[in-house]
Amino acid sequence: MIRVDGLVKYYGSHRAVSNLNFSVEANQVVGLLGLNGAGKTTILRILAGDLEASAGSIYVGDQAINKDPIAHRKQVGFLPERVPLYPQMTVREYLEFLGRLRGVTAAELGARVLSCCERVGIRDHLDTQLGALSHGYGKRLGIASTLVHNPKLIILDEPISGLDPKQIIGMRALVQDLSRDHTVILSSHILREISRTCDQILVIREGEIAAAGTEDELSKRFTSGQRLRLTLRGEESLVRDFLSSRPELSSFEILEVEGETLTAELESEDDIAEELVVEIVKAGFGLRALQSPSDALEATFMELTAGPDENHDEEAEL
Repeated sequence: MIRVDGLVKYYGSHRAVSNLNFSVEANQVVGLLGLNGAGKTTILRILAGDLEASAGSIYVGDQAINKDPIAHRKQVGFLPERVPLYPQMTVREYLEFLGRLRGVTAAELGARVLSCCERVGIRDHLDTQLGALSHGYGKRLGIASTLVHNPKLIILDEPISGLDPKQIIGMRALVQDLSRDHTVILSSHILREISRTCDQILVIREGEIAAAGTEDELSKRFTSGQRLRLTLRGEESLVRDFLSSRPELSSFEILEVEGETLTAELESEDDIAEELVVEIVKAGFGLRALQSPSDALEATFMELTAGPDENHDEEAEL
């Protein structure tokens, strides 16, 4: 659906985006992952038609967006990180106002507002003033505002910022639901949320794509072999003897021992999880947990996305 070719953006002499190339299929959820100042917001604003690129092309289908930017904007719902709300308006008034601005006819407007509010879970707040909404409901209203004109492409800048854990789970489910009818591009600096929400991840560092792919593809690329974290019940010396005898393990480390419960981290060149479970049960140990630790991949991404100045504020670029 979307193809980006050689995208470049300068702010004066500062190059914020450099030779970006990627494509997005219809109904995918694509995440831009990077630290603050990596260029994520600039990229999203250009994709939304809110900011002009210095060089390069963006195609939606076969049409370059700069050939008819007004038509392109009609097909985009863009939500910036800071949701632009008018506190004196009610939810209904705000969405009707935006709908009229975006060309929704009077005959369609009421039904569109109700449909959007239903989808994001705020229908019971239609007559609530925006100033009285919680941060979480404000974010949901922001997503409703991107839907009111039924666009093909939805762009969300840091949609989970400021949300509590329960709200994050709800937002994750909402974004995934949106992909049934829309293509979604979002940004975040939190690997865990990007990996749980997105079909494709673009790792952005200093305005460039440092890596791209699915979570599995990136995991295989940036981690050698397989790492597992094992928790089991058994005598420590017997567990050590068992792990030492396993030829498929390239290394292991005992991380914690509490009574007869022991946690170890294992490394292997191959995928050994299923085989290892069978052997643990045969050996008579009580298996409590076997999982892939996330910290190694997160550390790799932090190293990959870190620039020379991690405290740079991306908003200062705009």
